[in-house]
Order: sequence, then C-alpha cells, then structure tokens
Amino acid sequence: MDHQQVRDIAGAALKARFGDIGIVSIDVKPGFDHCDDPMLDVHIVYDAEVERLTAPDKAPDMVRVRSEIVEKVWAAADDSPGYPYIHFIAKSDLEEVPSKKEALSDVRRERTLSADYEPYPFALKTTHLEFDIRDGETAVRCTMEIERREAGAPLVLNGAELQLDRVAIDGRELRGNEYAVEGETLTVFDVPDACRVQVHTRIKPEQNTALAGLYKSGPIYCTQC
Repeated sequence: MDHQQVRDIAGAALKARFGDIGIVSIDVKPGFDHCDDPMLDVHIVYDAEVERLTAPDKAPDMVRVRSEIVEKVWAAADDSPGYPYIHFIAKSDLEEVPSKKEALSDVRRERTLSADYEPYPFALKTTHLEFDIRDGETAVRCTMEIERREAGAPLVLNGAELQLDRVAIDGRELRGNEYAVEGETLTVFDVPDACRVQVHTRIKPEQNTALAGLYKSGPIYCTQC
C-alpha cells in the first residue's frame, strides 16, 4: 500500500471527525514489531490548539478516529501493510520542545528477528505498576511475581532514562552488592526460584523525546501501551 494512501485516509478521517484542525504533516514509517510482523508508525502533526483534541470530551472521538483509520487502511490494502500505530502530536508541542521534532523525524523500530530471541530464564506470573505523576517527575513502583526456569541465571531487567531508587525481593530491600546497574540494565544476583520482585524508579515524562514509554504531549500523559 502506498504511504500517500495512508496519509489520505488519515486526513479524511480527521476532517470528518474534527473539521479543520490544520494538519501540518502525516508521517508514515514502516517497521516491524517484536514478532517480526510488519507495522506502520503514523505520526499526525496538527496545528489546532492542543485542547481541541486532548480535552476530556474529545476522548471518545479520538478512540473512534484511530479505529476508523486502522479499519480503512486494512480495507483499502491489497496486501498487508502492517498494523498502523496512530500518534497525534500538536504542532505547538513540537515548537515548545524542539528536540521532540528531531526525535519524530528519527523514529525507527529496529528489526529483531525471532531467531535472535532466547527463552527468558524466569516466568513472569504477574505484574503490578503504580504511577505517582507529578510535575517534573513521576515515581514508578513495579511489583513482579516470578518463577525460575533456568538454574543459576541472574534476573536481568532493562530500562532507559530512569533513576533507580529501590530493589527488593519478598519485601527485603537489597544491598548494593546484591545487584548491579550498568547502562540500561539492572542485574539482580542470587534470585530465589520463586519470589516477588519490587523495583522503584523515577522518570521524567516531560523530557521524554523518544515518543515511547510514558511521555507528555501538551497537557496529557501518553503511553504506547
């Protein structure tokens, strides 16, 4: 499917739902998801006031227009173009934070083949996340129940652009020699075969220019989940 067709479909759906919101650009970038399936990143930059699309009364319309774009892209395609992931970004937001504009132009999803994956040495039974969102900083408390699959392996967790505050197993806070932080990796040593792991971190969604994870766009906080 031609990317211009995707732009035309998205533009028509937005105009029908919201009227003239002044579309600045519709950027379509192909990629692959974690299962090697094709996908499309569709970034729509609009010129209307941020509140026009992010006000609480607009939420149902935002859900509907996303669904309409996805359905019409699939219906118009002769072959599978990949699932469209729709992102709405206010022009004023990009102007206030120029680095976001640079991040938007550089958005790429690195392709990872299924053959590159290895079985994780732990089974994740449950995950519970708590977010304490405040201006300038957000505290994240993650609680996971895990069971070992591979004897002797440490627990390795990945994370980017965060400040680690606490690591605990079954309620006991770990000492510095019981885990290690290197770059974007947290490694916990001597993990029991079954336990509850708690990780407390702090992040800054307002400074997140990758448009992934938890970030702030205008007055609202967004995630890709």
